[in-house]
Amino acid sequence: MTKPATADAPPFTEYQLAWAESMERALQEGGCGPISVQPVDDQDVLASSGTAAAMSFWLRFVAAGTLRGELALLVSQENQADLIQILKSNHVEPNDASIGTDQEALAALFRNTADIVKPILAKQLAGEVQMSCLGSGAPTWLPAAQVGFRLARDGEKPICVGMHVSAELLDCLCPTTARAGQSAKLIAFQPEAPASAAIETNLNLLKDVELEVTLRFGQREMYLRDVFELAPGAVVELDRQIQDPVELLVGKKVVARGEAVVVDGNYGIRVTEIASPRERIESLNQ
Repeated sequence: MTKPATADAPPFTEYQLAWAESMERALQEGGCGPISVQPVDDQDVLASSGTAAAMSFWLRFVAAGTLRGELALLVSQENQADLIQILKSNHVEPNDASIGTDQEALAALFRNTADIVKPILAKQLAGEVQMSCLGSGAPTWLPAAQVGFRLARDGEKPICVGMHVSAELLDCLCPTTARAGQSAKLIAFQPEAPASAAIETNLNLLKDVELEVTLRFGQREMYLRDVFELAPGAVVELDRQIQDPVELLVGKKVVARGEAVVVDGNYGIRVTEIASPRERIESLNQ
């Protein structure tokens, strides 16, 4: 069983315990029997949940209301098979046809967990908390905190689930000034970049590959009839404010943001924010 939060527990600890309690309930309600979910922040456990992030299963959520920001739950390729086996042998019902068959049960578990955690967080924060699923795939933002959960059932190997928290969400729970002394604990696991000569050699082989790069000022969904009615002089309003940064995409994945500029009569971008090298490499898989 998860350890209940005490009245003097730090907000982030309460938040992590709420997710652990909710995941435990989701597993039990899904017919998985007695199974405990414990929050963890030691590097060895988190490393096993975050190894080979590109091969992990991710599901992203965005919080609104009293709590704002994004988070992502992930299961490494190594842990996926064990967790899927537990879920598929029980009654966690998948309902997201956009995700691969073997991972539908994982998506259902994470969504059910998010549904359960909302009222718990609302009580902790004394306000309404909304939690919406953004879909699968690794987030484009860099995590401000990385924690995890250990799922254990008698006689079986523990399974690790990781959680990445955005800076906005972490600031809602622990304002920067209040968490200055906790940063070492909150940022518990930073995956190291591959250092072997073999991996570096393989990466060098890709550096001359030509990729299509797209600069996106904004986007909008339109009815087909509205598209047919477009004519010279028509104005299409985008979903981005004039002061918002434009996005640089590679393989349909945002790898950088910045300001639009004109260079020798051509459009360009002055980069102000960029994804990590790992995330830029992952864009090749899109």
